[in-house]
Amino acid sequence: MKFSLSLCATILVGTATAITLTCEESIDAALCTSRERLVPDRSCCKYNDGCPGIPKCTAGYCCEENSDTTATIAYMSPVPVAGSGGYYEPVSQTITCAVKEWEGGFTCSVDKVLDDDKECCRYQGNCGNLSKCERDYCCVDSGTLPQPSPAASSTPRPPSYETECGASDAYITCDTGYSLESDIECCAQKGLCGSMKYCSKSQCCTKNVATSPEPTIPPAAGDACSCAGPVINEFCYSSLSEALSKASEGDTLYFGGDHTVSSPIQFETETLNFVGIQCNGQMAKLIGNFNEVNGGILEPRNPSNHDIVVKDLEVTGASGSSAAFLKGLGSETDAGSQGIKLVLNNVYVHDMSGQRLGVGIFIGVSKGLVIDEDCRFENIIMSTEEENMYAGGAAVSVIYLSSNYEISIGGTFKNCESWYPKASLHSGGGAVYLDYMEGDVVFTALFEGNQANQGGAVHVQGVLGEMLVKGVYINNKAVDDGYGSRSGAFRVLKIFGSGKLIISATFTDNTAQGRGGVIATNIHLSGSQVIFMDAVFQNNVASTVGGVWSFWSSTTIGGSIIFEDTCEFNGNQAIQNSGSSIYDIAGSDDSSMMSEDEWTGERVVVA
Repeated sequence: MKFSLSLCATILVGTATAITLTCEESIDAALCTSRERLVPDRSCCKYNDGCPGIPKCTAGYCCEENSDTTATIAYMSPVPVAGSGGYYEPVSQTITCAVKEWEGGFTCSVDKVLDDDKECCRYQGNCGNLSKCERDYCCVDSGTLPQPSPAASSTPRPPSYETECGASDAYITCDTGYSLESDIECCAQKGLCGSMKYCSKSQCCTKNVATSPEPTIPPAAGDACSCAGPVINEFCYSSLSEALSKASEGDTLYFGGDHTVSSPIQFETETLNFVGIQCNGQMAKLIGNFNEVNGGILEPRNPSNHDIVVKDLEVTGASGSSAAFLKGLGSETDAGSQGIKLVLNNVYVHDMSGQRLGVGIFIGVSKGLVIDEDCRFENIIMSTEEENMYAGGAAVSVIYLSSNYEISIGGTFKNCESWYPKASLHSGGGAVYLDYMEGDVVFTALFEGNQANQGGAVHVQGVLGEMLVKGVYINNKAVDDGYGSRSGAFRVLKIFGSGKLIISATFTDNTAQGRGGVIATNIHLSGSQVIFMDAVFQNNVASTVGGVWSFWSSTTIGGSIIFEDTCEFNGNQAIQNSGSSIYDIAGSDDSSMMSEDEWTGERVVVA
């Protein structure tokens, strides 16, 4: 039986700050065998070694033998569904011919017309006796048929990203010794303003006159451009492995040129800086040339803490390799106890493949993560056919963030994909996967062309602090591989009572082969807040319901949900139900929807 323990543990945590739980809060009774029962009041710990003296929450610990041998086995489907704790939604492959035609399944011949509302099955044999969605079934002779869904009421206008360095959407903070030139015009997102320059530190910050000029190459870097390995304090090492074995606390490793790494390199030095030096106008480059299921070029292995800075460095994988960049301790189902603080400045990670979440960056317990506006993650693929895995996040994955720390994700994420073919078929987060977020999180990045089964760009399991979603999301896709799909751009499973989710980004041309063309959620607890404000939604499409946002749950929706009057909607669609082109709510006691035709530009309080 396949079941995501990570999903279960994350969703069922009782409070915003507790890692110590009861078995009833953390484990579904269905995980116990037919001869066992769940011990509801038994204390357990969300993570290994996270609660001294208290075992981790597992079925083996929380289930005990039941004297009632007449109990029946509760079989689980390959995907968590309604009934398993009441939190997961059922998977249905029953759609309409209009949905399949929109997804690119077929095109009717010139002498036939599409029977839009005719029900059919996306995958043969998954809907009883219902026919598969094919041209011969869906295309019929012209006659009296339901009218097609109305077209968008207005022609969408392209959003403008032109701004000034001092504006709030430029997100510029100059380094010490530099001043912000507030009135300089710039583009808030790379490449989306024609020839206008991007809002970066180099464009917006000028060196103070009184500040001494910095050398192009720091003296400590020595002759990094001709060194076979990194340079530390002017000493040239023969390889990255040798340098890390000799490094002391606080050292900076300088790189110049290309450096091929033939196997993962582990290190325990707590505080290190990895800095690239330009040689002949080219960034320093690390190339992973090995095949490991879960191996990274850099593997921090101090069991307690790491404080790492990576700056001005290019990272890629050799052709045909399975090599990640930076892999901390922990896994999808266990954050572990190692804490990592990580800062990335002008880091370019691209063309890498791996078989576990976080091919670019994986952190079990984050003690702060900063990805600045000059970072790029492109063409990163996470894929494996192994069972019982669901988390995606090909570029960046973080399992746990406590309330004491923050995550800031800027830069560019392009063409990152996460898949579990022939396995769960239920990957979450094409580019970024965040699990249990107690601390505050800010997104300011550009996400373009990323794909997964749910959350084409981003998947978040639990929001307990404040999560601010800004930036731009273009042409991200949630793809149905057989076990459902939702949320073309940004997926959030659960917002806790202490959680606040603010959506203030620009979303264009995102699609879901299911519900939620942009955003999909499942659980809103009492006290939670979801606010759509200063957001632009254009040409986003859900094949079923919720062109922009969709909520589904077997529980009652809680907290508040508000669409402020500063939002813009143009050309969004829900193919199967045009009345939900903005949102669709389907809860145990709640059901409502809203279309663009109903949007008047005034504030809407949904709940």
